Amino acid sequence: MNKKLIITILVTFIFSFLPGITFAGSAVLSWQANSEPDIAGYNIYYGTSQRSYSSPIPVTKITTYTISNLDEGKKYYFAVTALDTSGNESGYSTEVSKVISSSSPPPSGSSFQVSLWWTEYASRSTSVPVKIYDGTTLLDTIRVNQKANGGKWNELGTYNFSNKPKITVVSEGNNFSTCADAVRLVSDTGSKIYLDNGDPSTSQSGSWRNSGGINPYDVSSLYSKQAGAQYTFEKSSSEPSFQVSLWWTEYANRSTSVPVKIYDGTTLLDTIRVDQKANGGKWNEIGTYNFSNKPKIIVVSEGNNLSTCADAVRLVSGTGSKIYLDNGDPNTSQSGSWRNSGGKNPYDGSSLYSKQAGAQYTFEKKM
Repeated sequence: MNKKLIITILVTFIFSFLPGITFAGSAVLSWQANSEPDIAGYNIYYGTSQRSYSSPIPVTKITTYTISNLDEGKKYYFAVTALDTSGNESGYSTEVSKVISSSSPPPSGSSFQVSLWWTEYASRSTSVPVKIYDGTTLLDTIRVNQKANGGKWNELGTYNFSNKPKITVVSEGNNFSTCADAVRLVSDTGSKIYLDNGDPSTSQSGSWRNSGGINPYDVSSLYSKQAGAQYTFEKSSSEPSFQVSLWWTEYANRSTSVPVKIYDGTTLLDTIRVDQKANGGKWNEIGTYNFSNKPKIIVVSEGNNLSTCADAVRLVSGTGSKIYLDNGDPNTSQSGSWRNSGGKNPYDGSSLYSKQAGAQYTFEKKM
């Protein structure tokens, strides 16, 4: 790293919760622009431990960014680095922290959980930009790995819309393909139950140890390499239906096919497999199930020198109305070149792809 970039390490970093801009579960970050002439952009880092961050969020030469889908009641740490046009990266800025308050009322409007569906393909980008707008106001930009978790709903976060939701998928180009398939909006009216590792509602068999995976739910996650070891999350409830989501931390030797068993009491409802080398440090929706007894979710270790993570489970009841926006619908639009994709398991029969840099596919719904 050259000396010129080292001079720019001390980025003034201002953290603020601004009325009408930030709501529970989100953080608005702002910092002073770097004065060097060859600055290409910034990387934003955050996590739940000091100087222990998830993968960076690359942004252009902006100086304000909103991070959404943060857990209420948890303390987060934030830092920024600067990038020059040669790809050099500065050191971290001064680290700041904030506990995400659960007592701040959200701004007026409708709150929706936003999920995205894509199809996998060998050429897919692992860092597809997805922009979430409230009308013309950009709320968030996140990146998704479209080489994993295709053919299912992938939760992006919960956002408040006072105008109308607009979700834009942006093609990166560079010989990588980007998929545009479908968006789901679920009104965020349900109660939530969180089951964290180590809680009284959990139990285990076999060997489970503290994991070094970054961005765990709350403060820690566990791992096992013992074949057949099980970690169980179980909760008595009178609710008949829950959307079940799982949180894990990524690690280099994680299994890409971890068995997760969903029970209604002692009755096995489903067994699915999750790729724990991708989408760590966030909620991953498994599905919605009906329970006449009590929900029980078991994470099973495969062994074979691969590690399996047990971190946390979220149960959401009464998730409210659902809106589905499929490619080709009247509420979609596109710029650039988009073609029919051969990716497997599309939503409702088809998906699209683009390899053109900057091509955009937009899903928009008036409320």
